[in-house]
Amino acid sequence: KMKIICTICSRRKQEDVGLLPAEERYTGEHIFVVKKIAKEFGLPFYILSGKYGLIPGSKQIPYYDYYLEDNAIDDLVKKVINQIQTEKITEMEFYFENKASWFPYRSVIEKAAKRAGIVLNNHELLQ
Repeated sequence: KMKIICTICSRRKQEDVGLLPAEERYTGEHIFVVKKIAKEFGLPFYILSGKYGLIPGSKQIPYYDYYLEDNAIDDLVKKVINQIQTEKITEMEFYFENKASWFPYRSVIEKAAKRAGIVLNNHELLQ
């Protein structure tokens, strides 16, 4: 059984050339908050990226600029289901902010968790 703590990527990113761990690449405030929660619970920290899917915070990624559009949700859901199965994730604590820009990402997590048959617990982050 593997339980993870997860949030979404952020528009704000370190623009360094080359690769950086995802948890350093994304500089949105919620990344730091949720990473701290993961550390407190001693659980793996994952980030849902519109481009890369569900990735460990330690995964090295390049700088990119991409926003998840509604028409790309289904493909991302398939990718995330695959990643859930590959990583053997059985439960996810998903932290989100209740704003419109997060809805496509929440939709991906909810659909993927349901189709993969894993437990999903949503937690709203208060801004």
